[in-house]
Amino acid sequence: QQQQIQPPQQQTPQQQIQQEIIQNQRLVFVACTDEFIVTTNEQQRLGLHHWSPTPNSFSGIPITFDCDPLFYSRRSIGVSFSHDVRITSNLFALSTDTKFIVSGGYWDNSFRVTSCESGKLLGCVEQHKDIVTCLTLTLKNTLLITGSRDTTLMVWYDEKGIGNSDFERPRNILCGHNDEITCVVASPSLDVVVSASLDQTCMIHTLRKGRYVHTIAHPHQKPIHLIALASSGEIIMYSENEFTLYLFSINGRPLCKVDVNEKIYCFGLISKSNYLLTGGERGILTVRNIYNLESVHRLPKLDSGIVSMSVDAEDRHVLVGLVNGDLCSFSLQASESRKQTIMSSLDLII
Repeated sequence: QQQQIQPPQQQTPQQQIQQEIIQNQRLVFVACTDEFIVTTNEQQRLGLHHWSPTPNSFSGIPITFDCDPLFYSRRSIGVSFSHDVRITSNLFALSTDTKFIVSGGYWDNSFRVTSCESGKLLGCVEQHKDIVTCLTLTLKNTLLITGSRDTTLMVWYDEKGIGNSDFERPRNILCGHNDEITCVVASPSLDVVVSASLDQTCMIHTLRKGRYVHTIAHPHQKPIHLIALASSGEIIMYSENEFTLYLFSINGRPLCKVDVNEKIYCFGLISKSNYLLTGGERGILTVRNIYNLESVHRLPKLDSGIVSMSVDAEDRHVLVGLVNGDLCSFSLQASESRKQTIMSSLDLII
């Protein structure tokens, strides 16, 4: 007897939207200022959300948050990402006044400057010979550093601000890596640019002159995916191939190492108290001593992996973006850490 095959049921527009969001909801970037939270997901949707951090973390009053109604509609960033680029928070940088966001990872090897409020393209630069894989913005929005799969870093400076720059030519081109650059951080006070690469090295240049200083090799010859630079000069290095954090001095002297036993996706720094925050696939936000990398506190486990994070300017809250699209806030100063889910991807489905 021949079995009759039923035709597939047609999805309603609401079901189609819900399925699209669930498949591409990873909140890959989050950054905050005193008034706004800016988020981006894998669909390149740009959100400009209003928030008001609690003035007194001991008051018990949750933060107020107004979700951007355009987050899943018309405001987006740039053209399509390259099909083979890793979409992480390293591809984005937000200006301190939340007027613009810089992004990379595009198929045309460009990086783009986009207005956070309107989504309007403010600038598009195609100077690298391959995909822009990381970037960082510093010095009151006047200095941008871009790293690429072409193994170079470009330093862009404009005293008018990167958001108003013509990008005629880079101030410096930093060379030395021989594989894709995965992460870059900079410190104007220390006058250093620190970059990491799949070539298993971390390289240090001077920020002002662009001069090569020295190279720190991964102790076990692993590609490096994340780095952080403490205000006192310590460098933290991590490879997804080993699940181990390494701490080095600014001069390249190894100080310590700690096994984390999970895949870490993002770092955060509590600058005023010299703590490192780590988050990864297990959904646990860990506070670590910057001088020995030991865990001093673990915040409550979340429902999904942590892929992005941001600490506010006063070191009072940390915002984390999750694999499932949720945005959560933790208080860093309360005697008992409080978690608040302030945006859920499912709440945004119309």
